[in-house]
Amino acid sequence: MGYCDTIGIDLGTTRSSVAVWDGTQVHVIANESGDNTTPSWVTYCSSNSRRVGKYIHGTVYHAKRLIGRPFSQDLIEEKAALHWPFNVVDQDGNAAIGIKVEDEDKIVSPEEIAAAILSYLKRIAEEYIGRAVDKAVITVPAYFSDSQRQATRDAGLIAGLEVRRILNEPTAAALAFGVLEPEHPILKSVSALAKIETSTEASPAAEEAASNAENTNPDTADPEGSLEEAVAEHNMLVFDFGGGTLDVTIMKISGMSFKVRSTDGDMQVGGEDIDALLVQHFVKVFRAKTGVDLEGHADEAKRLKAYKKLTQACAQLKVELSRVMESDMCIDDMFDGIDFETSLTRKEFEEIAQPVFAKLQDPIDRALHKVHGGIERTDIDKILLVGGSSRIPRVQEMLQEMFPGTELCRRINPDEAIVIGAAIEASRTVDMIDVVPRPLCIATANHRDSSSEGVSYTECFANSRDDQTCITLRICEGEAEFFDDNVKLGVFEVTDIPPRPRGQVTIKVNMKVDSNGILSVAAKVDQTGQEMEVTEILIQKYFRKSKLRTRDMRRTLNHDKLRVLTGVSFVASG
Repeated sequence: MGYCDTIGIDLGTTRSSVAVWDGTQVHVIANESGDNTTPSWVTYCSSNSRRVGKYIHGTVYHAKRLIGRPFSQDLIEEKAALHWPFNVVDQDGNAAIGIKVEDEDKIVSPEEIAAAILSYLKRIAEEYIGRAVDKAVITVPAYFSDSQRQATRDAGLIAGLEVRRILNEPTAAALAFGVLEPEHPILKSVSALAKIETSTEASPAAEEAASNAENTNPDTADPEGSLEEAVAEHNMLVFDFGGGTLDVTIMKISGMSFKVRSTDGDMQVGGEDIDALLVQHFVKVFRAKTGVDLEGHADEAKRLKAYKKLTQACAQLKVELSRVMESDMCIDDMFDGIDFETSLTRKEFEEIAQPVFAKLQDPIDRALHKVHGGIERTDIDKILLVGGSSRIPRVQEMLQEMFPGTELCRRINPDEAIVIGAAIEASRTVDMIDVVPRPLCIATANHRDSSSEGVSYTECFANSRDDQTCITLRICEGEAEFFDDNVKLGVFEVTDIPPRPRGQVTIKVNMKVDSNGILSVAAKVDQTGQEMEVTEILIQKYFRKSKLRTRDMRRTLNHDKLRVLTGVSFVASG
């Protein structure tokens, strides 16, 4: 069996998974416990020992919520709301994690936590394939910023992986849909994508269609019966509601082409925010039944232990209430030997979770509005459900209310769609056109413009005053009207401009986003041909500070940056 030399990885907020293509099918690889997904938990047992996927005292989780983000008060509030048993600390302006290892304080970066998970997935893939693996396609939320994407690449490097591509999660899910959809011509035209090995939520019809697929090379197929003619273009909304994030993406699918038309999302809305609301509810119930106030209890160790038990029970209760109308919850020795027994109906659950549900519609409306030329709800032909939280009945009801008569696609296991798509992309067999998730903006003293759809954008600027010899360019990411309200990516100066009258010198600035979603910026003075040069000084100045701990890791990271940046004039930092 000829396995692809590149694996696909879904690095999730709550659970992660890995898959590989063998030339005829995708294998979602099970871990030692036989599960196709592994909890995104990392425990430092000692200074040189870590465990992945096991929840023990001192376990770190939700690293994806922190990776590539600056330290801020918002993160402190997020920690309190989600009852993280670790501290969020400031490390050179970036968010880091404070833990105790063998009674000593230790600071670890989110990249290191993510790298531990990636290393584990790499290892189980190697055991399954039977040889070493050093390349991967890793998925991220579509609304991840430039710095978050770069941080994810850093994590891959630490784990010993060459990250071939950073792939948007909704795009990966759409690829999986294209393979599993029994009527899609991708099944009829490419035998290499004809069969997917996945869990029981995969469509039996898809498997049957796969067994009858023709062995046709799309590069030599008769143009008279093209894929585009085999099926009409249709618009699909990918609704990716996972444990920690919400992504909404509008895609146009035509034959073998998957084009992302727009994307939006909320990086702080996920299934675990529902868990947090349930925890708040049951803390009040526990206090009413026992008189014990967990929230204000002085013994932090006991309080965190109780919250851990309650959070896990609430997560399970949420899953059960997607199947039944009422469910019981029993926790032995929840606090000081006190057992806790209670129940909840689906209606009560929906009322508790309403603050999260209320945040789901706006990203959908924004994604529709962002499509070039506009698009109406009635123009959406299919809605693909991705992420475990998309199973919640009330979520599906809301989507059907917003898009009456539109099919909700439930054929693909929402927990595995993304990793399947990542493995398909690793085999590089279909055409994808992605977009920049958020507009990129350039501002000078008297000008501002922003990118729209696409991966490359060029803007011309002129000197704003007589004899001006220097122009400052500021790069940001975001959609706010005012520059300072967006995420600042970098500032650099174009110097040694020939002194001429106002408007007589032209500077071309090109912003380019590669297939990983990483931004580069180049500036050229037309009149002289002068270009800014990439040097080690510029890289160190404008890239966000690396949090890698060892000299070898730092050397590997810098080598990769220099390789990627060859010929690029300037790279905006995160």
